[in-house]
This record gives sequence, structure tokens and C-alpha cells, in this order.
Amino acid sequence: MDKSKELPILLKVVEEKYLQSTLSGNIFFGSLDLYKSAENQQGDKVIGNANEGKLKNEINVANIWLEIRKPHMELSIPMMKSPKGKITQEIGMKEDDNTGVCSFIGLSSDDLEECGQKDGRTLFKLRQAVIDDIAKLLKEKEEFTGNKCRIILFDKN
Repeated sequence: MDKSKELPILLKVVEEKYLQSTLSGNIFFGSLDLYKSAENQQGDKVIGNANEGKLKNEINVANIWLEIRKPHMELSIPMMKSPKGKITQEIGMKEDDNTGVCSFIGLSSDDLEECGQKDGRTLFKLRQAVIDDIAKLLKEKEEFTGNKCRIILFDKN
């Protein structure tokens, strides 16, 4: 990853009732099962997505072979021919109700645009698309929890 694009700023959307506690350093985790259930009920239109809590990887392949190599023997067996040339690999967790999740939004320099100069410094602002995405997330979180929410900015510390 290009280190020049990283910024030491994280955003977090928190329910207002947890605001002071979060500002005091307490981070709250929700059950992964809660978020996955919401996605299943709402058709992947709420906070998160249907792959919540999974590592998902699509591999481009033409064929998959099983290779066995032992001293004095080498065996290669075709296991699968993929007509689309892709295989999806998913790794999930067994007990989603016991797995806590906590989400942050990380900002990079790609999220900013130059907006002027002042006292020899270049000034930047968030791109409108980023502002729109954050506003949408805030609204979705409020609808999901039924509570007023706020945005917190964290620095690298």
C-alpha cells in the first residue's frame, strides 16, 4: 500500500447515548449475528453487507488440479474445470453470535480535494461523494438502531 495515501484519521458513527463513553476511550462492539440477520432480513440494504464476517476471495482459474508429490512419484489429477474461470473462496466464523464487530471508516488522501492556499499551506476538503457516503451511513445507522447518532473523528493516537 502506498503510505503517502494514508491519513491518521478514522471516523466512527456512534449512537448518541454512547458518545461520551466512546470519547472517554470505550469502544463498543455489536454481535456479528445481529448485523448478518439485518442483512438477511433487509436484502443487503442495511449497514454492512451479506458477506459480513466473511473473508471472500474470487480466484481466476482455468482449471484446478490436485498435485501429490512424494519421493519417486508425482501425480497430477484434474479436479475441476471452471467454465467461467473463477472460483469463490469464503471463510466464515462458526459462532457469529459470540463474535463482536466494531466498524471504523478510514480516510485516505483520495477522499480529499484541494480547495485553496492560505499562509503557504495547501487546504483540502472532503470530496462530496465521501460526504454523501458518510451522510448515508449515518442515516442508515439511525434507522437501524432507532437512535440519534453522531460522527466521531479519531486521530492516529
